[in-house]
Amino acid sequence: MAVIMNILNFFRSKKVGLVLGSGGSRGLAHIAVIQYLESLEIPIHYIAGSSIGAVVGAVYASGNLKEFKDALLKMQKLEMMGYFDPVFPKSGLIEGKKVVDNLLKKYISPDMTIENLSPPVAVVATDLRSGKPVVFKTGNVLEAVRASISIPGIFVPVTYNDTVLVDGGVTNPLPIDVVRKMGATLTVAVNLNPVNAGERLRKKMKKSEPEELDPDRIEHHTDNVRLDHSKIAKGKKDRSWLKSVERWLGIGGKSNTTSLPNIFEVMNRSIDVMGYANTMLMLKFNPPTVLIEPDLNDFSTLDFSGASRAITEGFLACGKVRKQLIKKIKRKL
Repeated sequence: MAVIMNILNFFRSKKVGLVLGSGGSRGLAHIAVIQYLESLEIPIHYIAGSSIGAVVGAVYASGNLKEFKDALLKMQKLEMMGYFDPVFPKSGLIEGKKVVDNLLKKYISPDMTIENLSPPVAVVATDLRSGKPVVFKTGNVLEAVRASISIPGIFVPVTYNDTVLVDGGVTNPLPIDVVRKMGATLTVAVNLNPVNAGERLRKKMKKSEPEELDPDRIEHHTDNVRLDHSKIAKGKKDRSWLKSVERWLGIGGKSNTTSLPNIFEVMNRSIDVMGYANTMLMLKFNPPTVLIEPDLNDFSTLDFSGASRAITEGFLACGKVRKQLIKKIKRKL
């Protein structure tokens, strides 16, 4: 009888952990995954997120996911550009203050602590000095999220308790181990760095590589993405500067050159390569119960104007593993 009770208690204690991986604007697919799980009446007991995964997880646990989704679906390029605050590039190109003050604070209370989020959320960042992941399970939510989204070279790093923190995706882009330590026995992981990401990058670079290195071509590329600050100062009178910034950020399409990716593509794709390797290790030694992989490899990191497609791809990816979600997750609860 005692054995039977232990078995029953084991099954009753099953907890679902949702892992939301890093990946910039591709992470808007996380919204679809959460809503899909809700439609299947699969509870989410714990969340672990890196970078954009931390953002979506924190917004959801704050109870404002629908409002966040609606705002993103309506967001236009010009509005999105207003969230970027370029700085002199000492340690990053974007300060990140506007992202927090003008966007995230609308959906996450400035006073909200991680301890008060429901379900519990673990936010993953990276200690730049030690090279190790840092997991926030307590403290201010916005501060933790700001650290987690600090893409190296793009967003200015965050200083915290004598440490310098950058994007969680650098060391742990898919924190399955973190959500298991929180208490999850069944895990659903959303991988935004699919297994062929490295190969796609190599093909893209090979395709765009000129037959021979042409200095004039390189100079032309540099001129194309150089910002004209005199036009920025004119504001509403001349919006041509916006096109330059869009090309620089890789927003609204591909770079205007066939020879070289823009600066953001270089930095982010470099992180993707590192993230790919770490993700493969995580999946090999700590595989989730169910893995979801939206097809969004061609998304520019900071182009959040494509929310509709990202969310659609998220739903499509969930549909592909619907049977697994029901069999391996829902029926085990």
